Amino acid sequence: FGELGMLCAIAFNILYNLILFSFGVMMLSGEKTFSPKVIFGNSAIQMSVVAMILYVLPFRFPAFIQTTLSSVGSMMVPLSMIIIGYEIAVMDLRDIIKDKYSYLISLIRLLIVPVIACVILSFLPVNHTVASVCVLLMALPAGSFNVILSQQYDCNPSFAARSVTQNMLF
Repeated sequence: FGELGMLCAIAFNILYNLILFSFGVMMLSGEKTFSPKVIFGNSAIQMSVVAMILYVLPFRFPAFIQTTLSSVGSMMVPLSMIIIGYEIAVMDLRDIIKDKYSYLISLIRLLIVPVIACVILSFLPVNHTVASVCVLLMALPAGSFNVILSQQYDCNPSFAARSVTQNMLF
């Protein structure tokens, strides 16, 4: 999709992360009201704002700090895979196949949401590349960060691991 596609993917992910780390965390933590404190009180949102500010400023960290931060950042995906692997290791793999709610999550995540997005975007005056990138990103499997958040807020991490695994298999 070229540079426009990359720009759309970045904008889409920023919006997704804002929703995940505000409304999603609010739901998982059991808070009843939505407020600016919920959005800006979250450390992930705070660090994203700091990162954006640092990116646009001419200031750059010394090479050894940049290398250290890059190494820590590169560990995030393997770490999330270890957490999902642990959750899968302690469950019976037949549970992934038998869990009817995981099938419902997979159906919604991988088929219904992208089809609805495709229909809505077809009626809007949106660039074809932008619409295609949005639909494609909505059709991707659920991210492993869902398992991490469910574990952090003690919200049935085994179900989250089953759903994410099933999403990835489909």
